[in-house]
Amino acid sequence: MRRVFGQELFVHNPILPVGLSFCVFQSINYLADVYKKNISAEKDIFCLSAFLFFFPTLLCGPIQKARILLPQIKEPKGFESENGIKGFYFFVWGMFEKIIIADKLGILIENLYSNTESTVNVLLAVFLYSIYIYADFCAYSDMARGVAKIMGFEVGRNFINPYFSTSLSEFWRRWHVSLNDWFVENIYIPMGGSRKGSFKKCINIMIVFFVSGIWHGAAWHFIAWGVINGALVLVSNIIKPVKSEIYSFLKVSEDVESIVWLRRFIVFVIISFTWLFFRNGFMVTLGMLKNLCRGPFNFSFDITGIFGSSIMAFAELLVLGVFVFVQAKRSDENNCYKVIKRQPFVVQGVTVGILLTVIIFVICKNIYSGGLVDGGSQFIYFKF
Repeated sequence: MRRVFGQELFVHNPILPVGLSFCVFQSINYLADVYKKNISAEKDIFCLSAFLFFFPTLLCGPIQKARILLPQIKEPKGFESENGIKGFYFFVWGMFEKIIIADKLGILIENLYSNTESTVNVLLAVFLYSIYIYADFCAYSDMARGVAKIMGFEVGRNFINPYFSTSLSEFWRRWHVSLNDWFVENIYIPMGGSRKGSFKKCINIMIVFFVSGIWHGAAWHFIAWGVINGALVLVSNIIKPVKSEIYSFLKVSEDVESIVWLRRFIVFVIISFTWLFFRNGFMVTLGMLKNLCRGPFNFSFDITGIFGSSIMAFAELLVLGVFVFVQAKRSDENNCYKVIKRQPFVVQGVTVGILLTVIIFVICKNIYSGGLVDGGSQFIYFKF
């Protein structure tokens, strides 16, 4: 067993291949598509194997649908320069997300968890972990999309700026899109979805979140994470008409920018606290929440102990700000790419060159310090 950023990661048994769960999910997608007559049964064993073991997405997704990927495998486009450039940008940005954002945040979070008596430390750890887990998950998806696009395949976006959601239901539609679609198509809809009344819909939603919790790990804190998120989505849906009445009474539009950003902030805070159950043991999380609620609050904060120095704190916050800005611009990826293409080729080359230089420098530094050897840069999803 190996501990990475406060999480216990099991060293994979060679008998059980890495990425087995994602391969199983794709197999079920294939069988479901054939059963529903969305596609015909594939008779070419090589095409079917290429789909089931599609290597860019095999380890951590996105989970592919047979009706979308199989036709691309059977009639490949081959390499195209435009797709090659896009794929290269995706891959470099994914490396930046993982090595510069996620791994660095993971170290900061470990430092913050070393003193959970400080209210500031706990709150920072909660919110930074929320960004860390997104950056880590999204990084692999972007790298996988990049490799697939270079090869001429479209595999779909897996994270669509979920923290810009204005409701919890919207958040889960934007978070790990391929896994959410899998649960909807293979569990939620077959059980009746929303077709059999409100009560049955609520039960189906809870079952989906419960199964999601178990899939992430056979531990009580994962189950608690799934059940809590399911309950929060149900409460959000139930009070939605009440919120609309309040907005109407106050004569305030829900689409006003200030209200939109307030709702986004509330969603971010709620989701951030639910990640506590995902990261920690059940009792550890309850203890942290108890310390936050009971007071008196301890606002002591050792910036040197956490960041190393004030300069490092400023630099890391600046890089984090760049990451958030770029992710915000990625809401419309096509438009974002057009903006990049409008820049002079020299500017594009220098920007990518700087990113690659920083990434390579950090990788070398991690190798020298033993970080990569100790598993410090493993993707979280390697454990699922």
